[in-house]
Amino acid sequence: MDDLSYVYMMGSASRRALYTGVTVPLYKRVWEHKNNRGGYFTSKYKCYRLVYFETFTNVKTAIAREKEIKGWRREKKNKLVESMNPEWKDLAADWYPDGLLLDGKPVGPINSTRSLRATRALCPFPPKSGANGAQKHALA
Repeated sequence: MDDLSYVYMMGSASRRALYTGVTVPLYKRVWEHKNNRGGYFTSKYKCYRLVYFETFTNVKTAIAREKEIKGWRREKKNKLVESMNPEWKDLAADWYPDGLLLDGKPVGPINSTRSLRATRALCPFPPKSGANGAQKHALA
């Protein structure tokens, strides 16, 4: 199922910041965001919660949808998130195993004082299920 692509939104806990992106391995990209490896914006504004995603069979269609969403006003983006996730829960809250270690240390949001060596690690595991307990698409 590697040919599936995704448009997703990562939000901050306060709901003030909302990031829209496109990716092919959603579980890996969300893990990167949750561990401050997702990019400048999501790290700076602490967008660690997956609040929305759409699945596509064609990456060009996903890119077009991402551009469409990015052109919207914030109010319309909020309504889109609430259509799938009215409580703005982290849809990937239970995708990853508890007690995950990276270089022998617990994995949480990584701050800038951690070793650069830690940034080479990839997310080696697929998600288990969504925040509401429903099985997610086979993303691996």
